[in-house]
Amino acid sequence: MTKLTEQQYATMQQAHALFSDPELVLEFKKRSQLSMKPISDGHHSFSDLYNHRMKLSAVIFALAGKYAWKSHQHADGTMLDGDFNVGVSIPGKGILCGGSWYLVCYWVEFIVNRCLHFESHMILYA
Repeated sequence: MTKLTEQQYATMQQAHALFSDPELVLEFKKRSQLSMKPISDGHHSFSDLYNHRMKLSAVIFALAGKYAWKSHQHADGTMLDGDFNVGVSIPGKGILCGGSWYLVCYWVEFIVNRCLHFESHMILYA
């Protein structure tokens, strides 16, 4: 087993502090060619965890039945670039769960209503 040096430990502490800030993580992703997917705690990688989250979410949204929806488009007509949004809304109650974004390749995993567009206070179904 490799022993962590004091310098490596200090560097990792600094990295941990930086990666706790979502804005810095997004900036890092934009500027670097490195993928976060293979980073692992020794049991699961980020890629594994994203996949687990997606599959669990798909089941939960399917259980919501007619109240669940998915959309590629915002209410202002802009399209989601390679992503889609999935959520649950109940008439008179608004959106109970929205803002779950997934890559478009997972569209078929979500067996829910397709809506014309996503808006924070109203869902229009196709």
